[in-house]
Amino acid sequence: SAQRALVERAVRAHPSSAELRMLLAIVQYESGDSTPAWPGTREALRLAPRSTWALERAFMTALALRRYGEAGELVARLRALDPAPGPDALRTAGLAAAVGDGAGVARALRAYRAAGGRFRADDRPF
Repeated sequence: SAQRALVERAVRAHPSSAELRMLLAIVQYESGDSTPAWPGTREALRLAPRSTWALERAFMTALALRRYGEAGELVARLRALDPAPGPDALRTAGLAAAVGDGAGVARALRAYRAAGGRFRADDRPF
């Protein structure tokens, strides 16, 4: 696709950009080419290991690719960088939902509410 070609050119021009590498991995996955998406995600994380932006997108990519072990590791890394209970509870709920752990979803969402989180109409369903 034209979008993918544009991002690939940008990555070639700026090979040390974690953001562009993560964007390429997302575009690859969304265009149906999931094989290079995870290695691209790992490369973006290698370039920016403490970037919450990259870690969040890597977490979502791991869920989409059904790489639940890696998604759990990313939750732990994000928790270390951002220990606020709200975002962590939502990530935990997303992972629990992906693996079919309804009780884990309920626990995580209760923790989110207890931390002052509010659900909105545009929140992702679990």
